[in-house]
Amino acid sequence: MHILLRGGGTATPGRRPRALSSVGLLIAAALAACGSGEPAKAPRASSTPASTGAAATPGPLPPAGHGGPRDARAVAFRATDGVGLRGRWFGSGRGPAVVLAHMGNLENNEADWYGLARRLAREGYRVLAYNRRGICSGDGAYDCSAGVDDDRSQSWQDVAGAVRFATARGAPRVAVIGSSIGASSALSAAVRGAIEPAAIVLLAGVNYQAAFSFHREDLARAPGAKLFVSGDHDPFAAERTAREWYGWAEEPKRLAILHSPRHGTDLLADTQPTSRPLTALIVRFLRGPLGD
Repeated sequence: MHILLRGGGTATPGRRPRALSSVGLLIAAALAACGSGEPAKAPRASSTPASTGAAATPGPLPPAGHGGPRDARAVAFRATDGVGLRGRWFGSGRGPAVVLAHMGNLENNEADWYGLARRLAREGYRVLAYNRRGICSGDGAYDCSAGVDDDRSQSWQDVAGAVRFATARGAPRVAVIGSSIGASSALSAAVRGAIEPAAIVLLAGVNYQAAFSFHREDLARAPGAKLFVSGDHDPFAAERTAREWYGWAEEPKRLAILHSPRHGTDLLADTQPTSRPLTALIVRFLRGPLGD
């Protein structure tokens, strides 16, 4: 598996990273896999700077339900606007934490991340994989988050609540990894100042969505170490976004383009040749900003 890297790091052993080729500037009109709707005409992510969201009247936290992985603890917490969310907490101790925000298809949920969560837990991190508002796992059997999945422009508040949960449990540093709409949610929370992650990994983010749209000045405010990742034949033009966001962001930053037509956490599926090299890349990347 060949990975094109910019901003440091290594490529396939024995090879140099080859020059990055130009990318077409058209974004696919259909953005359903990102839960995005129509491109363009979107509110800018910076339209509410430094806002952490207006708190809604909190309702009861949803029950964990029956099922889920036995090697992770079922947890509940609130988004910054009060919506009750459910997830799974991997790992132990009081070290750094990693928050994982999933994609937006109907079948996507916290379980997309279980493989990576277990790998990161073995590295000594505590890891929170959670369901975005209105989403359940196991065909509705467990970890159902409250709210409705009809306004994804508010999902950044889920990310902010997840980071708050990890910080409240003593995590000295927190990284956030988001996939597709989860990447946009994480980036939105970061540029608003709602979170200050030590590192952020944006996997197959897509710009100019109905829910989120980012511009040069937004990326310039993104804190922490940044890793932008996409497949080179992503069906939703995520490669174009990865290159654009990388170009706008401040150091420290890295760009990785994998040879694949898969989108988001599909790149991490066990059946994909990208799974092992992408996992290894993420593990190596996090060691710097999350290290002692």
